[in-house]
Amino acid sequence: MSTRCAPSIALVLFALLALPLAGGAAERPTLPEFGEEIYVLADEPFVVPIESGLPVRIRFGVGEIDISASPADEVRADLEVRCRRTLSEALCEKYRRRLRLEPRERGDRIEVRWVGLSRWKLRKLRLEGTVYVPVSSPLEVRIGVGDIDIHTAGQDLAVQMGIGDLSVFAPERSVGEVEIATRIGDASLSDGRSTREGGRRLLLGSRLRWSDGSGDGRVTVALKIGDAKVTLE
Repeated sequence: MSTRCAPSIALVLFALLALPLAGGAAERPTLPEFGEEIYVLADEPFVVPIESGLPVRIRFGVGEIDISASPADEVRADLEVRCRRTLSEALCEKYRRRLRLEPRERGDRIEVRWVGLSRWKLRKLRLEGTVYVPVSSPLEVRIGVGDIDIHTAGQDLAVQMGIGDLSVFAPERSVGEVEIATRIGDASLSDGRSTREGGRRLLLGSRLRWSDGSGDGRVTVALKIGDAKVTLE
C-alpha cells in the first residue's frame, strides 16, 4: 500500500493518558492551559490512501479535534499545533522538524499516529484541526485529553478517551446499537426527539446501553473522566 506524508506536518501529542480504570478522586481535574500560544501550521495536509473497507485507528494525545467521514478512500488530516507558552518559538520549530504523522499496518487495520518525539516533549503541544476518514472504514479512536467531535456515516465506531468532552454524531437509520460508559462523568443518547441519560455507577460514572436501532452500525464509547454524548441525526 502506498503512502504520502507531508515532511513538515504540524506537531501533535499522541501519547494516551494512562489513567487507572477504577477509583480516583471525585473532583474533575483541570485540563492543561495553553495561553499566549505559538501557532505552528502544516505546510500541506497529511494524506494516506486507504483500501476500501479497511479498518482505521486514529491515535492522538491532547487537542481539540473533529473527525469526519469522507467519501474519499484516504485518511486526510488538516492540522495545526498550539505550543505551551513555556516553549520558545525556536524550540517549537525544532520539534516541528522532528515530528511526523506515520501510517502503520497493524494486522487487519491501519493505524495513524505521530512519531519523532518523546512523551515528555509531546506534553508541551496541543493539536487542533480535522481528520477525515473513509465512510467505508470501521473506525477506532484513541484520545488522551481534549474536546472531540466525531461525525460518522454509520460505520462501526469505538472510542477510548482519557479526559475531556466527547460528542458523536451518527445517522439514526444506520445505527443499531450504542454503548457508553464513563468512569467520572455523564453519558447520554439523543435522537432529536428525546434524550436518554445513563444510569449512575457509584455516584461518579455513568453507563448507557441502547440496542433498538434499525441499522447495522455500532457505537461504543469508553471515557474515563468527562461527559460523553451520542446524537442520532
